[in-house]
This record gives sequence, structure tokens and C-alpha cells, in this order.
Amino acid sequence: TLLILANYLQKIKLYSIQERFMQSYTIEIAQNQWSLTGYIDTGNECEEILSGAPVHFIQMKSIQQEFPIRIRNGLEKWDKKKPYNLQMFDQRDHKYIRFVTVQTISNTQQIALAFRGKIIFSSQQSEDCYFVFVQDVQAFPGGAQMLLHVSMLSNLQTEGG
Repeated sequence: TLLILANYLQKIKLYSIQERFMQSYTIEIAQNQWSLTGYIDTGNECEEILSGAPVHFIQMKSIQQEFPIRIRNGLEKWDKKKPYNLQMFDQRDHKYIRFVTVQTISNTQQIALAFRGKIIFSSQQSEDCYFVFVQDVQAFPGGAQMLLHVSMLSNLQTEGG
């Protein structure tokens, strides 16, 4: 019985920690804004190489209906085997796109498209960053719609103490 109680208390503690790493954020990409729930992933250290800006990962299904059709169509046609070919994207959207190398959990590397944007905090401060849209993904922790870069911990501490 003590073992069951200890396991139960451990699960409550982990849930409490996980809940603290989840917050709502407003993101902006290509002059469009969405409010999404993000989970700070302490294992996500991905950065855009030229600027050093953090890269966050968004489940495409979270914003798919409201996402600009021209960008959504480009993403659907983009070929991972020919990652540097951007002809499927409207010329005006090229300024938002960067290539990032992503190391997966299975320790493989792949090129992903990252879209320049910003993340807006509850105090109305914002940070320039990049977003990678993921389609084939299992649920993010706690039902989050985004996996946030580890650097967001400093904002969490600033916001929540």
C-alpha cells in the first residue's frame, strides 16, 4: 500500500511540474496571429544557425484551418528529399523561410523548414524566433500544441516567479 501511495504521489509531482512548463502564448507568422498552448521542452535546443534564434515546433493541425492557404499548400507540396527547392512557395513568403537541421529523438538529422515569426508573452514582450510545423507527430506532452525551446524557461521564471 505504501508503494502504491508513493507511486501516486510521484505522478502528482510529475504532473505538477509538467503543468508548470505549460502556458498559453500568442504567436505571429506572416502577419497572422494564433493563441496556442506551449510546453517548454528542456531537450529542445534547436536554433536557427544564422541568427541564433530559438526554434519552436508546432503541430500543424493546431493552426491548419486558419493558416494562409498559400503557405499551407507550399508545405503540403514541399519535398523533404529536395529540401532546398522552394518553388512551391509564393515568392513573398521566401523572406519568412529558413532551413534548420533538426536532430530527432531517434538521433537522426534532417533538414526542416522554419518560418520566421515571434512569440508574444503575457506581459506583451515578444521574441523573434522560428517555427517548424510538424505533421506526423504523436501528441505533445500535456496536450500542448507547441514544443518550445528550452530558452523559454527564462521567460517562464520572469513571468511566473
